[in-house]
Amino acid sequence: MPKFSVQPSDTVANEGDPVILHCLAEGDPLPIIQWDKNNELNGFNHQRFKVLENGSLYATEINADDEGKYGCTAGNSGGLRRHEVSLIVKAKELNTNRIGRGGFGNEEESTMTKTVTITLGAAGIYIILVVGLMMWCRYRRARRKAFMLAQATADAENSDVHDMELKDRNPQKTHNDTNACEENAELIKNAELNKLLFPREKLSTVMLLGHGEYGEVFLAKAEGLTGDSSDSVVMVKALENKGDNVVAEFNKELTMYSKMKHENVGTVLGLCQDTKPHYMIMDYTDWGDLKQFLLATRPEEVSKAPKQAPLSVPQNLMICQQVAVGMEYLAKQFTHKDLAARNCLISSNMKIKISCPCLSLDTYAQEYYQHQSKVIPLRWAPFEAVMGNNWSAKSDVWSFAVLVWEVFNKAELPYLEMSNEDVLQKLQAGKLKLSIPEDAPESLVKLLERCWSQNPSERPTFSEVVAVFVELSVAVQM
Repeated sequence: MPKFSVQPSDTVANEGDPVILHCLAEGDPLPIIQWDKNNELNGFNHQRFKVLENGSLYATEINADDEGKYGCTAGNSGGLRRHEVSLIVKAKELNTNRIGRGGFGNEEESTMTKTVTITLGAAGIYIILVVGLMMWCRYRRARRKAFMLAQATADAENSDVHDMELKDRNPQKTHNDTNACEENAELIKNAELNKLLFPREKLSTVMLLGHGEYGEVFLAKAEGLTGDSSDSVVMVKALENKGDNVVAEFNKELTMYSKMKHENVGTVLGLCQDTKPHYMIMDYTDWGDLKQFLLATRPEEVSKAPKQAPLSVPQNLMICQQVAVGMEYLAKQFTHKDLAARNCLISSNMKIKISCPCLSLDTYAQEYYQHQSKVIPLRWAPFEAVMGNNWSAKSDVWSFAVLVWEVFNKAELPYLEMSNEDVLQKLQAGKLKLSIPEDAPESLVKLLERCWSQNPSERPTFSEVVAVFVELSVAVQM
């Protein structure tokens, strides 16, 4: 029997406006949706009315005679289900007083005057905003420049080496305004980051992984990175995008991951800034990212990569537990914002590291969506992050639950049958929900339901998540 996932509702519309009557149904087999008006099948104007692919009824322009009862019928081999709603059309109101006094000519003149006034007002506001933004940017750059100069001076006082570097600097760089933007784009040099400096000539490219927000991301061999003459395979993120916000995010990521000291969290191993573009060198694993590993465990997967045996439930839980432990540590430092299987690494001994390749521009472009001028992992993000740009540890908890779903479903794309627009619509309506994996233990099912709570305050902390997985690991071993 078909079941309505979204029922149509009574609608009031103004004459001449477009209208959509939502009607979505689900069932096995997939139901066919038909519409009727006043109990007459397809009894509406087909030039202005169209039944969309998802079953909703869309009208480009509503007329007064379109008012009436509209019925949505979903049917398949299991039976029929129908829901009827009312469409009320409000007529356009004319300003009869104005017509009586001066006719349509005066009304058109008044409308033109209002249009010109609004346009000029909007232009004035735009100019004020632009000037204000320029002044704010100059102030921000001046403060950043002063901070960098103060930092350099402090380093010079504490180190003879830094003192020599300051003496060798070209003094014109601190006074030449034409170089201000270039100076602001430089990484802040401090004692901690100086320890990470690594010669670019000791890096040799192995293969390109893809492109992210900053630029290219590739694998490389680093000679002597660990203190001996051996080569280490590392992941390199190049800073090729010179936008101020991008540079600031690159510096923030560099600073934060250089402080990470946890077996389940990736870390910055080196920094190349002798020439441009600057390189951030991060650790990598012999089996690469978790998504590709999970894809290789699929029985039907056809690829040149070595095949992996399908994972058992205890192995799935072990992987998820390591991610939870890593996130418990990381959440105390900052918000990840892009937790997913593609951004975790796995080694041949099944050890997991949370990392940040973030290949949003090509390799995993289908897993990202441009919304409000930002590229976001829509299918892994909760409502408050997508619509309000409110990212927090609780939004990472939501993303973690989606990652657990990925692990149990062998890296299947969440909401595979839905377009990004449909996912966004369901998320806004509070009706976006993933199916619970069939082989998931009952306590894990309850945990996932809490993680996907619409209210962030009702989601568990990562410490609570870790506690659940500890109990699960004990239970499966008994």
